[in-house]
Amino acid sequence: MNPFLATKEAASLIDVGAMFQAGASRDQVIEKMREVGFDKIDCMLELQSAVGISLGEAKRWVHLSPAWSDCRKADDDFHKTIENNLDEIADAK
Repeated sequence: MNPFLATKEAASLIDVGAMFQAGASRDQVIEKMREVGFDKIDCMLELQSAVGISLGEAKRWVHLSPAWSDCRKADDDFHKTIENNLDEIADAK
């Protein structure tokens, strides 16, 4: 378990590495993580720690997972707004 997780209580309810070793799919693991109370960022951090993938790869896994599909449009819109604001700032200089 990653000691920096905000959702430590949820993390104590699931062993991500053991789930993968037992043959669970990526989507099954992420679904279970959300079910026990992991937030989106902690899902990414725990996957990075347990599986040994980059944070960027963990972000892709979580963002594109069926478990978090209800948040995808809002997250994409948020990122686009940030990009647009940064472009406006750069253009103003």
